[in-house]
Amino acid sequence: MQTVTKAEPYGLPPIGLKERCDRCNARAYVSVRVHSTKSLLHFCAHHFSQHEEVLFGCATDIRDERQMLMAES
Repeated sequence: MQTVTKAEPYGLPPIGLKERCDRCNARAYVSVRVHSTKSLLHFCAHHFSQHEEVLFGCATDIRDERQMLMAES
């Protein structure tokens, strides 16, 4: 598993507690900026893992904060 985390101002801002997964509305732990549209997508840990390979191929920036799952347990 490859993890890319970039801090401000070089990458994406921290993921807020209110950010939700674009697929299922669970809390977001990963933000992805997509090459073609410059859109910012948010994913829960489950959905990012499900689409990780494709996202690494089309993203310009990825902020992965899944380690926060363990801190919150």
